[in-house]
Amino acid sequence: MSALIAFERGRQRMLTVVKLGSRRAPDRSAAAIKAWLPAVSQVLTPDLAEALGLKGQSGVRLTQVYPGSTAAAAGLQVGDVIVKLDGDPIAASRPEDVEVLPAMVRQRDIGARVKLDIVRDGKPRVVEVELAPSPRSTRELAEYRDTHFEFSARDLAFEDRLEPALEKEQRGALITQVESGGWAALAHMAVGDLVLSVDGQAIETAAALEARMNAIAQARPAHVVFLVRRGVHTLFLELEPAWA
Repeated sequence: MSALIAFERGRQRMLTVVKLGSRRAPDRSAAAIKAWLPAVSQVLTPDLAEALGLKGQSGVRLTQVYPGSTAAAAGLQVGDVIVKLDGDPIAASRPEDVEVLPAMVRQRDIGARVKLDIVRDGKPRVVEVELAPSPRSTRELAEYRDTHFEFSARDLAFEDRLEPALEKEQRGALITQVESGGWAALAHMAVGDLVLSVDGQAIETAAALEARMNAIAQARPAHVVFLVRRGVHTLFLELEPAWA
């Protein structure tokens, strides 16, 4: 819905069209998925290389290997120093070179098997690892905003699943915003809550939450009960909306 607004700018009498109503957050989920090495690394700076007995060597040192990933299955370990990818040197020696290895990986195909020349405990070896599809980041996921209860939610992202309290197959919609003074806030809903069900109906995705909340907006019940997970605990939140 639009409205025609008249206003003055200096001696000019201007008109503009203003679109009314809520605006849905843009869907950012269509970002390209690239090949990915499921691990986190730091650049092998000259000082770090010398401290590790690798003076003059460039590359990266693994600081985290994601459990259950292709990197873990290949036997990569925290502390491994990667110096080559398919025979090409990893030309990283400054902190700002942190994207050198990921950029090389992204040039390969998802599912490709690459050979990494690594140094482990001072000894060189070669590890073959399958490249995985890159996970979506939180910035790429579309958010659902509920205008009646005044909260926002999205699907779980890869980063969320790294929390120790979350199982790998956990489903739900993650609360990302709660408006102060809204019905969700009055029921003590909090950012970081994971919605598991609404009025007894299981919620596995943000889209499922949206569909459920649309049905509730049509029915206008006096009470709406959310089952949420907060850390390692689950709790019920009872919302009592005053429908307009």
